[in-house]
Amino acid sequence: MTATLSPAYHANPALLYEATLAPVEYSLVVATGSEAFGGLDFGNFRPVGSVHGTKWNDINANGARDQGEPGLAGVTIYVDFNENKAFDTGELSVLTMEDDPQTQEDETGNYWIEDLELGTWSIREVVPDGFTQTFPGNPLAAIAYQLDQELGLFVDGSLFQNVFGADEKWLRAANQGDNWYFILPTGELIEWDSSPSASGVSTAILSPAYYDNPALLYEAAIAFDGYSVTIASDGETFEGIDFGNSQSLVGGIRE
Repeated sequence: MTATLSPAYHANPALLYEATLAPVEYSLVVATGSEAFGGLDFGNFRPVGSVHGTKWNDINANGARDQGEPGLAGVTIYVDFNENKAFDTGELSVLTMEDDPQTQEDETGNYWIEDLELGTWSIREVVPDGFTQTFPGNPLAAIAYQLDQELGLFVDGSLFQNVFGADEKWLRAANQGDNWYFILPTGELIEWDSSPSASGVSTAILSPAYYDNPALLYEAAIAFDGYSVTIASDGETFEGIDFGNSQSLVGGIRE
């Protein structure tokens, strides 16, 4: 059922399919100087929608919620009214839920944003300290960003390609005393072991795109993405507006 009207709309359906704007004013006739009118009331209705979702710990950093990966409570989900990708004072927000032991369901990480006015809005999260967002977005971009933040990667003059015959490209890590790293055509990033060969400790498995353009790594952009939702009618609800975070983007993929 969509709406319950009155018998008048059955008798004259044109009142519905040729509906006009309902009256928004009163018409008064003041006949005497002392005449008073009471009860000239106005009622308003503000159509709103809602957004529901879950925030979870993406333990294996694969950008998908796998069995056993728990929700995360106490994370701020907000409506980015000014589209600056930052949570500002006055922006509509909620905290993801903790589990309610009185229910059978585990509510950890669930959230509801209610009373969202008609329009198109960006829904984002405040990523907790120590985490990187893996969903929505590109998990590899999140890995590259975290690597760049942790290592301080830069190019020392050039990429010194193929120094040891593996067609490798070389980077340095400012946050590790300028240690050397190299990336292989497969996209694997390796911390060089100082031997006279292209060998060392595997640090991350990226993709060939990062070998083709290493700037995607040493100038990595923040992997921060959200949702765009359009509330077009009263009561409209968007489900599955989920966010995934991981603490193990780098360490979890070491060999």
